[in-house]
Amino acid sequence: MRTLPCLLLLVAGILYAEDPLAAPQTPPIVYPQPVGQCFILRIDSRRYELDNLFKDPVARLLGSANYVPTKALYDTLKRVILERAPLEGAVTRAQALVNLYTTKVEKSRANLDSLKQLRNTYRSSDKVDLQELLRMDSAITNETLNLTRYEDLEEKHS
Repeated sequence: MRTLPCLLLLVAGILYAEDPLAAPQTPPIVYPQPVGQCFILRIDSRRYELDNLFKDPVARLLGSANYVPTKALYDTLKRVILERAPLEGAVTRAQALVNLYTTKVEKSRANLDSLKQLRNTYRSSDKVDLQELLRMDSAITNETLNLTRYEDLEEKHS
């Protein structure tokens, strides 16, 4: 019975107050209390301890609230993310190409060194087949051309 007059006084005080209620400057935060069946609602610098029974309604109410500074920050963040996404995608693709060409250059250099060592070993043997030596020289020439091409591609994309 006593709550009704108090509630009416509260509503009347709010309606006839000279200053309208100001929205919080920062968005409210809801976080659980480590011990007990309650949660903390933090609005600006004030903390309210509420029963877990009210957690879902408070979360829905806060989710539907429209805080002007928070909405402006959200819109700015969303715009920046949308503007950066294509640029970051292009940078990622370019970096992947550079990594690919770097790997190809390393493999080509290793293959060229291996071919040169194999040719030198073959030349120092007792029996040397001219056709085999020409084939090795041709493979070395092809690998040198591949290495030059991969180095040019790597330089172009880096």
